[in-house]
Amino acid sequence: MPHLSWPNAIIHCDADAFYVGCEISRHPELRGKPVVVTGKLGGIVLAKSYDLKARGVKTGQPIWEIKKQHSDIIVLNTDFEFYNDLSAKMFAILRQWSPDVEVYSVDEAFIDIKGFRRLYKKDYGQIAYAIKEQIKQQLGITVSVGVSTSKTLAKMAAEVNKPDGVTVISAKQIQEWLPKFHVSDVPGFGRNTVPLLEKFGIHTCADFVNLTQDTVKSILHRPGVDLWRELQGEQVHSVENSFAPNKIITRTSSFEPITTNQKFLWAHTIRQLERAIEALHYDHQLTREISLYLRDKAFNRYDWKYELSVPTKSFSILLDALKKIWREHFPTGALIRSSGVTLSRLSFNAGLQLTLFEDPGLIIRKDELEKSKHHIKEKFGNLAIRSASSLRLKQRLGPNKKNPLKTKAFNVEW
Repeated sequence: MPHLSWPNAIIHCDADAFYVGCEISRHPELRGKPVVVTGKLGGIVLAKSYDLKARGVKTGQPIWEIKKQHSDIIVLNTDFEFYNDLSAKMFAILRQWSPDVEVYSVDEAFIDIKGFRRLYKKDYGQIAYAIKEQIKQQLGITVSVGVSTSKTLAKMAAEVNKPDGVTVISAKQIQEWLPKFHVSDVPGFGRNTVPLLEKFGIHTCADFVNLTQDTVKSILHRPGVDLWRELQGEQVHSVENSFAPNKIITRTSSFEPITTNQKFLWAHTIRQLERAIEALHYDHQLTREISLYLRDKAFNRYDWKYELSVPTKSFSILLDALKKIWREHFPTGALIRSSGVTLSRLSFNAGLQLTLFEDPGLIIRKDELEKSKHHIKEKFGNLAIRSASSLRLKQRLGPNKKNPLKTKAFNVEW
């Protein structure tokens, strides 16, 4: 057992009921109400609010069954684009606190914060609390945070005070915490391992840690030994920085039914461009090449590229490039089943670059406009400010929205 309180310092940040939390962030009136998130077909529970969890509602249960038992539930369809957007923003906040962030899933991550007490003038528990509050204030979702000397203990600690809590287990506190954890609480001990351990009289993590290394190895082999060491506070598994700059950014849409409606397809293309540009902002990148692809009824793929004079993230510049591609190459009359926009030849944003013939004042104003749009989207969501060309696209607000393919008034200038 380490003698120092903090030989290492690892945070595990886990969003609370993430899909439900995302919905509540944009519909605050749902806070405290029994909310279920289901798939597009509305068949089963994908996520549920904590009060429904307390009532015994299980993930995977049929919606019709839950409605019979709980008539007050509010059922929402999934919006994975929105969830992924909030997920990316959450990880961006974590990287403000440490460069070493390992994305573990769409709603959880490990952060190595060893040595940052001096920089932030806070202890590790206070850093964890500050991270939790920043995510709540900026994104409107809650997270639970665990802090300890190994990834395993940090992840277990994050489960202790859910939702919206912080739990700290220093090296000197591990011995008092281990008897409180059942072996089923250990990430890595599955439904086969737990009964096996219990047959040997091992019920708590203290029971497990008190075994000799040879005994652990004989029962669970090398992976069991690694967990045995991690439960003692030793950092066997380091935080693997999972952030790598994008090489390309692609945003796509599929259409059912397939369509020849160019105005509808153009509106989707604009929306794809907006989403791709947001990704550039989050990763602090610029693009030098934009591509448009279409796939027709027979699954033939059309792909056209346009090279830009300088790297950019400007919506207006990229929009002009897309217009040129569209006007020159769109296959008139083709039945289209999917489309996409790709940004490639990416580089980090090192400031504005101008060509010889550009008006510097105009370029600066456009850059400020892009920054303002990005800040508005960060605060109010990706759909808070949009190109007028995409306003009439079907919204993800429920099944009763009109399909723009069937809307006579649908009219886009492009």
